[in-house]
Formats: sequence, structure tokens, C-alpha cells
Amino acid sequence: MNQCRNPDLFNMLSMHVGTGYNQELGIKVINAVQDSLIGALGIDAEEVVSCARLVQDLSAESIDDIDITLRLEGILNIKMYERVDLQNKVIDLTKRVYNLAVEKKN
Repeated sequence: MNQCRNPDLFNMLSMHVGTGYNQELGIKVINAVQDSLIGALGIDAEEVVSCARLVQDLSAESIDDIDITLRLEGILNIKMYERVDLQNKVIDLTKRVYNLAVEKKN
């Protein structure tokens, strides 16, 4: 796996969101992303770091996008209008899911 400068998802998400960051929702989303990736990919929690790439670092395969999407929708009770982009990093997925959760909450 590549080395992260800041592997902590919580800090990275709050920095990317900036003003208006909802800490409680952020924690819920991070836990959902971690649980979904661990369950779908069969990886360890320590591997789910902000800069991990879904395909290159976490060995996601094309069929995994559906599994991850369905897990996230079920855990957070949100609708992801597109499947997970497996070319993204974990932080990109986390930001997308956080934004969808904020939209649903509002």
C-alpha cells in the first residue's frame, strides 16, 4: 500500500468539508465506509486509510462497486445515484458519501 501523509479519515474529512462540518455525521459516515469496505473486500480495518486507492491498494474488483454501494445505502439509509467509482481513494468515497448524507439530512 502507498504511504499516506495523513491516513486518518476523520481529520481528512473535516479538512475537506471545512465550514459546516457535522462531526457526528462525519463519524457515522466514516464508520459506514470502513464497515462497507471491510465487509465487501475482506480487508483489515488498518487498511482503510484516507489515501488508499480502492483498486490498486485494497484490491477491489469491478463487481465490488455494487456490493460497496448497497452496503453504504443500507447502513446510512441513503440513495447513491451512481455506483462507487473504484478508481477513487477512500477519502474521495468518504467525501461523496458524507455529502449525500448531508443532503438527506437537510
